[in-house]
Amino acid sequence: MFQLNPLENPNAWWQHLLMLAVSALLGYIIGYRKSEIEAAENELALLDAKLDDCLKSKIVMKTTVTPQAWVYDDLKKIEGIGEKIETLLHNSGIRTFADLSMTDPDHILEILKSAGPRFQMHNPSTWPKQAELAHTGQWEKLKAWQEVLNKGI
Repeated sequence: MFQLNPLENPNAWWQHLLMLAVSALLGYIIGYRKSEIEAAENELALLDAKLDDCLKSKIVMKTTVTPQAWVYDDLKKIEGIGEKIETLLHNSGIRTFADLSMTDPDHILEILKSAGPRFQMHNPSTWPKQAELAHTGQWEKLKAWQEVLNKGI
């Protein structure tokens, strides 16, 4: 039978040398990787210490913030706007006469259409102008114009 005994082989010196070279190479690679791991662990410990110092030096100021209440104008003073339409406008971000005066009537119409068929019959074409008069405090002019108007038309 075949026996593998490198000591009996007269040309086994190169096999021994090859095994030693491979072992040395593997040892070097393992040692190099271990030193990389140790260096990374040291850097991590240093960064953790810096983070702890930073968190300790950070001053936490507690402030109490009171929520700002929205100022709502009574949009029902505009001819053609009732309680439910006012709620729709408030939910759409139109809360004051100034907001309403700067809103395009087509956008208001889209808000009404999205609310359902019972709101589609309203005509908001005069609402921004009425809101502008209310915003500037021209109440007499507004009342006179509203007498001419018929439910927002």
